[in-house]
Order: sequence, then C-alpha cells, then structure tokens
Amino acid sequence: MSACTSTNPVYIRKDISQDNHMISEVLIVVEYLNMKENTDGSFTFSEDVNLINQDEIYNLVSDVLEGKGYPVSSAYLKSSGFIMDRSVVVRHYYNGEKKDQMISPPFILRSFNLNESIVQGLEILMYELNKPMSRVLKDYRASIYNNYLEVMPMIDLPDDTAILLVESYRPKNVFLGSFDVGFGVGNSSVSMGLHNRPYKPKTEVNFIHKGSGDLLWSNQTSLLGEENKEKFFQTFPTRQ
Repeated sequence: MSACTSTNPVYIRKDISQDNHMISEVLIVVEYLNMKENTDGSFTFSEDVNLINQDEIYNLVSDVLEGKGYPVSSAYLKSSGFIMDRSVVVRHYYNGEKKDQMISPPFILRSFNLNESIVQGLEILMYELNKPMSRVLKDYRASIYNNYLEVMPMIDLPDDTAILLVESYRPKNVFLGSFDVGFGVGNSSVSMGLHNRPYKPKTEVNFIHKGSGDLLWSNQTSLLGEENKEKFFQTFPTRQ
C-alpha cells in the first residue's frame, strides 16, 4: 500500500470532551476499492489485491487508535464497492486468474460480530457522508456543525461507541487516463458509480460518535500508508 505525504486541512470538533462523548470502543469500517479500466471499456476487479489492502488499512488505523488510547472493537466491516450502483458489472480476477463469472458490487463484504441490520445502518451512514454537496456548503457545514444523529438509530450499537470509517478509492486507468470513481444521485439515494473524469485516488477518514452523531474528526489525502500516517493522524483526538 503506497502513500503520499500530502494531507488536506482537517476538521476537528471544538467541543470534544469525555463528558460529551464517552467512548468505550471504536468500530472500524474500511471501504477500499481498486479497479482498472481495460482497452475495451470494461472494468477489472482483482479480489486478492483488494483483500490485502483492506487488511493493511485496518491494521494501520487499529495501531493509530490503540496509540491514541482507544479500545478497538472486535467487530469490524471491510468492503469493496459497498455503496456502488448495483447495476455495475466487472470482470473478476483472483490470484491473477480471470474468473468465468462477472460480478456486481459489493465485490467484497466481510463483517465480524455485526448483524445484517447494523451493516445496513453503516451503509446508510456512508451514503450520508458521500452526499453530493457544493464546496462552499461543504466548507460551511464542516466549520459550523456536522452531525449524523438522524442516521444513528439505524445502527444498533451502544451510544458510547465511536465509528472510524475509512474510504479509500484507487481507480486505475492505465490505458485511457479518464476513469474515476465518483458519486451520483439516484432516485432515492446516493450511489457510487463510474464517471468520466480525471483519475484521482482519494482516502477519507471520518471519526463519528454514535450516541451524539457528532463528527469528531475528519481528514483526507490521496494515498494513506505507513509513510504518512503520523502526519495524517497528528491532530486525531487522544482518548481522555
């Protein structure tokens, strides 16, 4: 998993305190997606590459959380293409071999100690985090107030749980240079699809308190790895 040292300005909630945001453990959600476009316009998904990088990101953020004093939940969710449009169909490779059957998202969904209802709630939370929004509105919302309390009743977790949600997208277009993964508005929800715009990898991390719905910390960069994790998480709140 490669890394880039550039890090965007972080969002930090100003009123973080142990009284307002009791946190007994942190649930890690990792959404990692690496795909590439082929010369014929089809897309290829390598299962083993995505599995390896899901686990690498999970291990990286687990170390960060433990270093900041947070107990990491034994439960987790690791996915690829979790909120993509289900009509997308791609070629499937595993261990370098092409499989006979084409697949649709989610291409990988691994959950541990989470029931289906919680997984669905986390999916809705991810939709909320990725709603299309103008830059001006997004900057205003981040600097003034950011809260996802309306979504939280759909996630059946204790109120003193926090959710660390990592989304890392690595679209590849080695031939055409015009592939990216983006978000489009459907009839009833936000769904991630394939759009013709310049390729740009992106990693975004959001730290959300379940009981209050408050966004406690957020940051994004292009590529996140061991080389830049210290800088990226420098302002991440330490558990009191």
